[in-house]
Amino acid sequence: MNIELMSSGRAPIGTNGKPVNLHHMLQKQDGTIAEITQSFHKENHRIIHINDNSIPSGINRCKNE
Repeated sequence: MNIELMSSGRAPIGTNGKPVNLHHMLQKQDGTIAEITQSFHKENHRIIHINDNSIPSGINRCKNE
């Protein structure tokens, strides 16, 4: 199932039954990306987002789509 999802550009399903998130660890376009569950992303949002809202995102999201 996950291979089919990823082949069509969709996120694979994680161990918690929800789509996996790709998280830019350093909040930079060329930085490390980690696969994390939606629940981990939500529960640890303040910890894993090192840039506050006063710093523009270093990620070109249009390029990733």
